[in-house]
Amino acid sequence: MFGCAVQTAFILYWRRYEFSTPGLEQLGQELTFSFHALLSRVAWYAYDNWDFAVAGKVLGEVPLGSYTVAWTISSAPVEKITNKVTGVTPAYFSAIQNSRSELRRYLLRPTEILSLVTVPASGGLALSADYLVPVVLGPKWYGVIGPLRLLGIFVAARSVTTILPNLLTAIGDARFVMWTIIGSAIVMPIAFLIGSRWGTNGIAAAWVFAYPLSLFRCITELVGRLDCKRRNTFRPCSRL
Repeated sequence: MFGCAVQTAFILYWRRYEFSTPGLEQLGQELTFSFHALLSRVAWYAYDNWDFAVAGKVLGEVPLGSYTVAWTISSAPVEKITNKVTGVTPAYFSAIQNSRSELRRYLLRPTEILSLVTVPASGGLALSADYLVPVVLGPKWYGVIGPLRLLGIFVAARSVTTILPNLLTAIGDARFVMWTIIGSAIVMPIAFLIGSRWGTNGIAAAWVFAYPLSLFRCITELVGRLDCKRRNTFRPCSRL
């Protein structure tokens, strides 16, 4: 950060630019959009970490350790790929936000590519958990097997659908995304608390069964915004 500040100071010194004070009335739309995006990020961070809080508070340190290891194993390989894709897609979506056919194409192609990589990887972890955990971690980590199976299923679906909020935000629907994520921030802690009655497996199962509720809202909104209602399914859209 210090290096960037020094670099900026030298640039402004050698190439002076005049700055003007912006009026709030001129920035109303931008400030509203930024507020929605910021609140979405805060709400996402809250519900994305509630499972660890519930596991530690309700179940204790040992189950929390097993759950954390299961989460790390299930998500680490997929996140490295997904983060790279989701990091660049907003720019593409913003550039073509007025073309529904192009938005459909740029949504479906990355989704297909991600699914070809992440679904086999996450599914393989879920299916091989019985053999992978004892060999790699040792017998004392048998508590990782159950949540790893369930989280493998969840991460496979999540890695493919992380693009959906990005697209809605890029086309100006940040308010809808904000309220959807706030809804998840309310629903998911309740699901984790209920699932904790069955230990770490129950908390992992909360992701599998409760998370699709917010995902369904995003898909429904996208179907309308991308004019896929007449096709009733995303499959014909992939032919574009």
